[in-house]
Amino acid sequence: MVRHRLQTLRELRSKQTVVVVTSAEAVLRPTLSPQWVGSWLAELAPGTEIAPELLARLLLEAGYRQESIVTSPGEFARRGGIFDCYPLDNRPWRAEWDGNRLSGLWRLDAETQGSRAKLASVSLMPAREFPLDQASLAQAGERLLGWDLSGLREDVRQRWQADLEVIQAGGLPDPVDSLGPLLADPGQTLLSHLPQDTIFITEAWPRLERAALA
Repeated sequence: MVRHRLQTLRELRSKQTVVVVTSAEAVLRPTLSPQWVGSWLAELAPGTEIAPELLARLLLEAGYRQESIVTSPGEFARRGGIFDCYPLDNRPWRAEWDGNRLSGLWRLDAETQGSRAKLASVSLMPAREFPLDQASLAQAGERLLGWDLSGLREDVRQRWQADLEVIQAGGLPDPVDSLGPLLADPGQTLLSHLPQDTIFITEAWPRLERAALA
């Protein structure tokens, strides 16, 4: 589901007419802000100047996990000047660097770990719906600091406070997905990404209102 939501955000940034069929709950679910998506989405092609270290940091901030080899969506691996990435669109790719210059792109076979057809370019997309860069984590920590924890069980409250301390220190709780939805800005939803001239057609407007007020 996350893959489809992120692909929808990417499509909404295109100049094409987009039709989105969704539910009230999905419309109001917190997601990445338009500003964050716009600053992160990019295209890589042979000749692109970007340090492999910078690309690795960007992928980590976008929710990817660094592994020794890539076997599942949301992973990347780096071995010297070879960089493998397995995006959520299930089309893994391999890149080779010459210094800070991307010199080649290939489709990657995740089963054999072998390079296949050459690629002219690849589009980067996040792996999660919440940002993991330092600035976003700091904002999330400030936002969560004021939450009332008095109604939680003692063990849950202690775990929450421990995770919050990790976030405020610039780290990530383990597993990060346990707090993932809470790291997203609740004010950023699918509605934040829609053009001003968007036409809405709904069969359940009262349900949408109830979901918005919940």
